[in-house]
Amino acid sequence: MRITDLCYFLAFALLELVAAVEVTAMLVAAPRIAEVLGISGSNAGWILNSYLYPVFVTLLLLLIRGGNWVKRIFSPGGIFLTGLGFFAAGNIVSGLSSSPALFFVGRILQAVGGSMAYLGQLWTAMVWFKDRLVTVLFWGECGLAIGIISGPMLGGYLVDWGESGWRDIFFINAAMAILIVFLAGFHAIRKAGDSDAVGTDTATARNWREAYLLLGLQCAVMAAAVGGEYLLSTELQLHRGFSAGFVGWVTAAASVGAVAGSGMVASRPAHSGYWLRLGWGIITGGLPALGLFLTWLPGAWDALVLFFLGMGMGMASVSIYARIAEVIPAGDFVRVSILYLLSQQLGNALGVQIEEIVSQFNTNPLVPAIILAAPLVLFVIPMGNRKKGTEIDANTVTSA
Repeated sequence: MRITDLCYFLAFALLELVAAVEVTAMLVAAPRIAEVLGISGSNAGWILNSYLYPVFVTLLLLLIRGGNWVKRIFSPGGIFLTGLGFFAAGNIVSGLSSSPALFFVGRILQAVGGSMAYLGQLWTAMVWFKDRLVTVLFWGECGLAIGIISGPMLGGYLVDWGESGWRDIFFINAAMAILIVFLAGFHAIRKAGDSDAVGTDTATARNWREAYLLLGLQCAVMAAAVGGEYLLSTELQLHRGFSAGFVGWVTAAASVGAVAGSGMVASRPAHSGYWLRLGWGIITGGLPALGLFLTWLPGAWDALVLFFLGMGMGMASVSIYARIAEVIPAGDFVRVSILYLLSQQLGNALGVQIEEIVSQFNTNPLVPAIILAAPLVLFVIPMGNRKKGTEIDANTVTSA
């Protein structure tokens, strides 16, 4: 493995880590930030949402403008590094802010830069490492898992450090973004003159039909996984009286499982179809199991089910993106990367929303667990038809 490739893999993992810390640390630090900057309680939620919503809007605007517009302005590495620059600048602005207005300007700048960096991250992975895509995604899952686990701890430690300790969260994120620029820059410079990096081919209608099915499945996978974690958190804290710290350690099992699942796919990348079906089945069966555990065995035992849910998510997500990269040619990588990121964001939001709505009508956790699993069951029909059609076409070609 070339040192430039290793630097890129590390940069990919670090960006996922920073992205997770950006959100999870704010969950802990938001009350102190609101207190210091004089943000009212009714507006404190915007400390987090001023980052999450602009990320979604920026990706949506990039999609509306179209992939060709993005490719005319940026190279794969160019948008990755530019986004990281904006992300670092936004963190510095928020960290130095003395008023809510300046703080939120920094947060929006972070979101715009983060959106560009996420897009560039997937785009570069597709065009530079298509033959080792699952390896790159495995590094990303490792970084994401570490960020999810360490983010709340880091946020809590820095908030307790002093009245201005929360500012160090943003300065650390900015420093990490600069480090990622340094690491990824080696590979971006080496690939700057690579004419094959962008590509001109575009996908056919059939390619896009399969890609849309896979994107819909990814949205359902994220909704099931995130909704399951949220179900566990609310059930254990609100109905069973467990502490937030205990729940945090239990939910960490999902991150460990995601790393294990993506690692299995990376060990045998040629069998992505098998891993996708296995991960899909684990999540579909794991959600009702989580509902039963929460009903009859609430507590540390739930970490076991959550581990398998995370494993299924790791298997399915990595396999889905690897399959999309196979069916979509380089000319459509920008568009499909944006759609993939949007499907993840939408899945995250739907998982939480579904659990909240269902829980208002029934206190038994098995009910929302089954409802979260239902879309995964429904995808069996269209995905099964796609597979059958592919086999028929393959036989036809062989006969010819």
